[in-house]
Amino acid sequence: LEKKSSPVKEDRFYLAVKTGFDAWNDDPDLLSRKFRTASQKTKDGKYYEVIGLYKRYLGKPDEAMLFFNSADKVFSLDSDKTRMQLHIIDTLREQGKKEQAILIAKALLPEIKGTPEEQTVKSILNILNPPPPPPAKPAKKPTKK
Repeated sequence: LEKKSSPVKEDRFYLAVKTGFDAWNDDPDLLSRKFRTASQKTKDGKYYEVIGLYKRYLGKPDEAMLFFNSADKVFSLDSDKTRMQLHIIDTLREQGKKEQAILIAKALLPEIKGTPEEQTVKSILNILNPPPPPPAKPAKKPTKK
């Protein structure tokens, strides 16, 4: 592959994230502030999403959900908004807040009807709230010979 002297536009975000983590990984609060500022300046929810995932990794699920909600407000594409809701559902599930996760997943379903994400949410609901088993068929009476 050819080496390029400058990153293409699509790669700038990833380069910024790598640079940020290299520079401020030892100070998660500073890293969060820097990425929050970047998200506000660029009007791009990806920075919020990265911090949300990082906070989740650090074992701070409540903070993670705040960043996922912030990203959801900034994103304009429905697929990005759905991804944030999936992050929130999974974080709630991980915290043992199953009922809250179910409510959000059920509310999300009508909004994503007919999209590829619909089946994902249905699968999550089946895991969180499995349907009851089908009724058992009555046993056949033994026939007399």
